[in-house]
Amino acid sequence: VLFSCCLFQKEKESLSEELHELKKENKLLKEKNTLASKKKEQYECEIKRLNKALQDALKIECSSFPEDCLGKSELECRHKEMRTEMEVLKQQVQIYEEDFKKERSDRERLNQEKETLQQIIQTSQSELNRLNSQIKACQMEKEKLEKQLKQMYFPICNCGLNFHLRDPCTLADPGTAQDLHKHPPDYQWYAPDQFPPDVQHKANGFSSEKKVNQ
Repeated sequence: VLFSCCLFQKEKESLSEELHELKKENKLLKEKNTLASKKKEQYECEIKRLNKALQDALKIECSSFPEDCLGKSELECRHKEMRTEMEVLKQQVQIYEEDFKKERSDRERLNQEKETLQQIIQTSQSELNRLNSQIKACQMEKEKLEKQLKQMYFPICNCGLNFHLRDPCTLADPGTAQDLHKHPPDYQWYAPDQFPPDVQHKANGFSSEKKVNQ
């Protein structure tokens, strides 16, 4: 569970970094899109201005000078220059329109990827929360089992006395019981009134017999 939790955490961090990069790229595309839109408007205004200037020039030339005075060659030359300039501007506008469409398509793609990544992050976060809950539940269960195990080997005494219990492993050794029979505990150091009940009873009986024999 811990390993899966670490994997989801790393995947979440990686997706967050990728989402951050996509946001930066999306911001740059928006800035480029705004700039391209402004340039497109400027070129469209320039084309309109040139068209109007061309029409005004043609009207003035036609009204002020007879065609035979200026000569057809000069008029055609001027018209050709104006048309060439207009074609160049139209091509530039077309290029900016294509760039604008491409950037808009890229922006839509980035938005779609951003939404997908956000969904993945939300799913990963939910899975991470679930794993954290499982880890917490496992830790609580572990503490509960450890407490139960401790109570099994070290039961609580309510009589106010503290007993030192031997290790269950030593109590299970059959040789220990045999040693106790061969070498009984020595109670010489006890005061008479501090003997255990069974030993105190034997001591009292032994004293009575000794007095009778005397």
